[in-house]
Amino acid sequence: MSTLKTMNSHTFNKLYKLYNKKYIIFEKNLTFYINNLRNEIKREANEIDNEISQENLVEKIKIQNYYYYKEELVKRKNIEGELILKIKNLEDCIEANKRSRAIRDLLKNTQNNNEPAGNLADDINFIFSFLQNEETYKLDHSKKKE
Repeated sequence: MSTLKTMNSHTFNKLYKLYNKKYIIFEKNLTFYINNLRNEIKREANEIDNEISQENLVEKIKIQNYYYYKEELVKRKNIEGELILKIKNLEDCIEANKRSRAIRDLLKNTQNNNEPAGNLADDINFIFSFLQNEETYKLDHSKKKE
């Protein structure tokens, strides 16, 4: 303080201007640095928000894919069940056709012989029950022959 009092005013003004200039430069640098830090923090926060939204988007896509494949699996299981049922029906048709041929062959061979085989009645019952279940064979009892 005593040094400042002994200085002449011209030197004091120069020193004060230099100090003021340095102080203003320092303040500007400090403000610039603070603004840079603020911008960097905002940028990092935006990057984090973008990553979170992208992860949410990826999760949503994964969930949508999961439900899509689950629905496709259910559809395939239903189609598989329908195909198995159709295959079983075709196997029944083949069995009925075999028994029908056996009955025809048996009837051709036994035209002279009046005693049919014992499983003939079982085969006929199987064929007619199969046809009735498939709704391809229907008897109309309302019409009578005259």
